[in-house]
Amino acid sequence: MTKILICCISGTTATMLAKKINKLARDQNRDIITSATGQDNFAIAAPLYDAFLIGPHITYKLNYFSSLIPDHKPIKVINGSDYITMNAEKILNDFIAGQTPVS
Repeated sequence: MTKILICCISGTTATMLAKKINKLARDQNRDIITSATGQDNFAIAAPLYDAFLIGPHITYKLNYFSSLIPDHKPIKVINGSDYITMNAEKILNDFIAGQTPVS
């Protein structure tokens, strides 16, 4: 199972998006689960996940988040329009398409 962590400023929007992606992944029988965190808890949560999606409004922290990820696991900034519209299908499909490697 691939565990994806979605990060935004407080974790609220990321939580809503994670729920949508989890439902979509279940409906498509994909072996993926997503969780969410705010930026302040990213360092604590990161070791437990396989890949990371970052809200577009905190792109400026991408290098910092990357430095906290063990074993150079994949990290990607979510497309702004997909994030705003909560387009779980597009976000999940983009992740799957670019999974090797995601950057």
